[in-house]
Formats: sequence, structure tokens, C-alpha cells
Amino acid sequence: MSVVFPAYNENARIRKAMFETADYLKGKKGNYEIIVIENGSSDNTYELAIQTALDIVREPTHNIAIRVDQSDPGKGSALRKGMELSKGTHVLLTDVDLSTPLREMYRLLSYQQNGADISIASRKLGASVVVGRSNDRKFIGSVFNGLTSLLVPGIRDTQCGFKLLSRNAVEMICPLLTIDGFAFDVELLFIARRLGYFIAEVPVYWKHDDNSTVRVVPDSLKMARDIVKIGYNYATGAYKV
Repeated sequence: MSVVFPAYNENARIRKAMFETADYLKGKKGNYEIIVIENGSSDNTYELAIQTALDIVREPTHNIAIRVDQSDPGKGSALRKGMELSKGTHVLLTDVDLSTPLREMYRLLSYQQNGADISIASRKLGASVVVGRSNDRKFIGSVFNGLTSLLVPGIRDTQCGFKLLSRNAVEMICPLLTIDGFAFDVELLFIARRLGYFIAEVPVYWKHDDNSTVRVVPDSLKMARDIVKIGYNYATGAYKV
């Protein structure tokens, strides 16, 4: 399994996230790779991620490989680069804050073992446990979900940053992706639907991180703009699906 982290101005959290991930995966059955993609940071996220990778591999861990690289600015750009570099049979896209704990990846994996091509964490399902989500984020999320329902009807939470893709889905979808910002998730799911992949929404535990780098209003406006772009791309045949 490949675990892909986009990292933008994450010098306060990247080291903890990488060590926590390596410690969790150490000794687990199978082989894993941790991929960190720094994307346009103004701090020392990239250098710190490289140093952390070196510190981790000095320990006697034999089932984990680590790669640190850079992409153009934007979460979507980072995740696309991480998908391109990944080698795992399954590819987990997740956030540095680990708001959804790594243990939930096995819940997502169980859905793929039962026929799903892509399994995505959802905060909108009855069995999900959501802790500390502010009212303004709930409101913006509701507005944004109303927009995304035009492109991916039936998916209740496109933006939870915890998604597991099969190798086949990664290889078919990744070359078609164009969005560099936070609407990357919507584009990925939209293309997946057009290619006929089965997407499963999975209830998870999710806890809000007060240090999130998401800026609610400006990033939401950018996402709305990119949703229009996705619809335009499809209408003009840019996706070729």
C-alpha cells in the first residue's frame, strides 16, 4: 500500500505525521511506502520531510519505503504527483493532520476487498463519528456539497481527505486529472464515475484539527470556480471519457 501526503507549510506537523505513520505500519503484514509531496510551501516543509525520512529509515524497519518530492502549488497537484509516483496495489490519499486515523484505512480496504474500486471516508454517514467540526465549516461544507451533487450525485462527502484507490483506478484516472486545488477530489470522483468505477462511501472516525491550513472562505470560492471548470472540461470533451 502507498500512503500519499500532500504537504503545504507543514513544518509544525510533517515530522509527527511521518513518524506516526511509520510506527503504525511497522511490522504490519505486507509492504508499504510513504510518499510526501511538498507543494509550494514558504517554510522548510520539504527539507524537514527529507530529514525525517532519513531518520525513519535509520531504524530497523524493513517493510516501509519513503519518498519525498515536490510538485507545483496546490493540493491537487501534490496528490496527482504522489499518485504518479506510487507503486502500491492500493493507494491511500490522506492529510498530514491525520484527522482520520490511519487505522481507518483497513475499513476502507475491506470495502475494496468486497468489490469497490475506490473507497472514500465520509463524515456524512450515520455511523460516522465527527469530533470538533466548527459551525462555519459545516455551513460551507453544506453549500459546497450542494454544488458537488450536480457532478457526483449521491456522494455525500467528497472532501474528506482520506481516500483509497485501487492500482487500476490510479493508472486510469491520474492521467486525466487537471485540477490543482481542493476541488481535486470532486474531479477524481467525477472521472471515476464516468469510467465506470464503483465508489463506496465509508463511515469513519474524524476529528477536526485547529491547525488546518484550509482557509474556509477563499478556498471554498476557488473550489466553486473549479467545479465550473470540471463541468466545462466534460462538456468540451477534455476528459475523453
